[in-house]
Amino acid sequence: MFSRTISISVGLILLIWLGVFVVSCHETDRHRVLTFFFDGVGPLMPAGIEDVRIDPNFAQSPQEPLWYVHEPRKDCTLCHGKRGQKLFAPEAILITTVPALCHNCHDDYTVSAQFVHGPVAVGQCLFCHNPHKSRIQYLLKEPEPKLCYKCHDINVIESMPAHLTVQPSACTDCHNPHASSTKALLKEDRPRLRQDSDRVRVKMQNYVQRAKEQKDNEQLSRQKREVADLYYRSMELYREGKLASARKGFVAVLKSGLIPPPMGETIRGYLSDIDNRLARGATEQ
Repeated sequence: MFSRTISISVGLILLIWLGVFVVSCHETDRHRVLTFFFDGVGPLMPAGIEDVRIDPNFAQSPQEPLWYVHEPRKDCTLCHGKRGQKLFAPEAILITTVPALCHNCHDDYTVSAQFVHGPVAVGQCLFCHNPHKSRIQYLLKEPEPKLCYKCHDINVIESMPAHLTVQPSACTDCHNPHASSTKALLKEDRPRLRQDSDRVRVKMQNYVQRAKEQKDNEQLSRQKREVADLYYRSMELYREGKLASARKGFVAVLKSGLIPPPMGETIRGYLSDIDNRLARGATEQ
């Protein structure tokens, strides 16, 4: 009777111990226990990839792509801590805040890199990445270049000289998404990019210069139209005998510096006539 009681107690202890490991976040430990007690347990999924069909939250067909899984997901406590542990970010149940949490495993580019991508510089890792898993490599929230165009203007990007002759499959074919020693975040392991950096820089400078000249020309054309309109209004006032108002307009036209010399002489003649008439006591109608 006593031995039977001991056997039952040992069995219960083993069952409790097995249950604790089965529900554990440690996938490796759980797999080790299951294979010890049971036959026919399948192998662990390769690190970083999980078959979507075994995820109860996503009932997908076998033809759909696999999930890319964040490695710490195999041990939830690495990011979310254990019960009773002090939490510094209770709204997310994390052991600390982002990006400090990410820097426990990943490099902090803001310390050593010369140029850093905007989201990285402000610690917004989750702006581009999913913390648990994604169907897109590197745990991106959206594919390239759609993700990049959430911040960058597609019209500006596609009109840049460096992009007119190169059609990469993704922005990261040429650019580092996190940091680089070049201002454009070019990849340092691409010799051709490094060799052509001066040529690209010159093209970019020319592009910026042409854009500035175009903007200046448009502004100058607009100013010339405004001066021309002011001249014609002043002429109407002059003919109507509203000499003081006409004089004010003619003076502004002269000060603009946007009229040819012969026209300037004509306006000075109008001003001389207006001054003489005002001196004789002429008034506006």
